[in-house]
Amino acid sequence: MKNKLFGILALAVAIIGFSLTGCDNGSGGNETSYDYCITASGCLPGPFTASTCTGQLSNSCPNGSSPSVGGSSSSGGGSVSGLDAALNGRWANSEEEWNFNNGSFETLTDGIKLKGTYTTSNGRLNLTITHVQYDASYGLGSNWYSRADLKALGASDADLNDIFTQITGTYSISGNTLTLTNSDGTSRYTKVTSVTPNYSLDGVWVGQGVNGGTGGTTTFSGSNGVLSSFASPPSAITQDAINKGYYTLGMQTYRNLTSTGNLKWSGQVWTTYSDNSTPNVAKGAIWTNCTITMSADGQTITIVLGAGTDSNGQTINGVTWTLTRK
Repeated sequence: MKNKLFGILALAVAIIGFSLTGCDNGSGGNETSYDYCITASGCLPGPFTASTCTGQLSNSCPNGSSPSVGGSSSSGGGSVSGLDAALNGRWANSEEEWNFNNGSFETLTDGIKLKGTYTTSNGRLNLTITHVQYDASYGLGSNWYSRADLKALGASDADLNDIFTQITGTYSISGNTLTLTNSDGTSRYTKVTSVTPNYSLDGVWVGQGVNGGTGGTTTFSGSNGVLSSFASPPSAITQDAINKGYYTLGMQTYRNLTSTGNLKWSGQVWTTYSDNSTPNVAKGAIWTNCTITMSADGQTITIVLGAGTDSNGQTINGVTWTLTRK
């Protein structure tokens, strides 16, 4: 279950979806803050406002009761202050994942990553978001963006306040299960003890950009690959090829991809060519043999055209692509 507190990534998606010109959420930023929200689940520690509490706002728990910390735990949820070492590690469910490491965290969902710092105290988890990273489909490159970076791109302070904020909730750990709770509900995650590498080409891969820009993306499926997005900005010869119709979005640009073992594939890639005298002018496009080599962790591939060596027997450097999503 994705709730408002731990589903804040959805806000980042919405802001980018409106070209960084989203509107204010109407909360006004002047709501009175209270220490607790009293619901059927118990007395939940805040702070809370009228827009974030689904129960009764209060500055104390009724009848001297203790704040709820989201259930009992066999480990975690019991640190007095600072950091709880039991929280360290990678936790995931079908929608998102969290990585905690001695006061630093990263979280991922829908192709968007957030990172920042956190502390724990008496079952309460306090996070401060400092950076956001978007996958290639958002057109912002693969860099980590701070508040200042996104403001320079045109984001409003109201929208930035929704992303770069402090988040408070409660947590508990029982065996390999992490439970995060706030007034809107509960999310549960399983600890990932090992990472299975992706040894399939299937997925969306982003290439290397030029002049500090964003690389284009290719979507591989089975033995084929299609052009998902252009580089921004494209190289001079690529732009000329686009203008001449040699490249169009959605066209097949890889074919006959076959595994040859040892994390390697062979096939053909659609490439443009030019004369030596006019290297930035696309003269035409043809299918060219290529070799694809995947890294041991399954996160990057290197694509080399032809036999991998030039006429002098020197190795040709390939182009590196990075997996963005499966």
